Amino acid sequence: MEYSAQGTTAAGRYEALVSSRSTYDREAKESSKLTIPSLIPEQTSGTRARIKTPFQATGSRGVNSLSNKLLMTLLPPSTSFLN
Repeated sequence: MEYSAQGTTAAGRYEALVSSRSTYDREAKESSKLTIPSLIPEQTSGTRARIKTPFQATGSRGVNSLSNKLLMTLLPPSTSFLN
């Protein structure tokens, strides 16, 4: 992909790359339906849409566990946050 800084707005660049990210966006929405639906909601025409609740907690527990492990690895509690 070629990028030209002149005459390109952020909105124009975002629209130009829709086809490049559509596969990843679709996969993220499908995974979100099974784990935490409010994380990546479906596009709707209304301002508030009903989010279907998955009646199992295994997926959301796995997502929360992995995010907690990542946070503990990046910011261990035994070290100072700001030096």
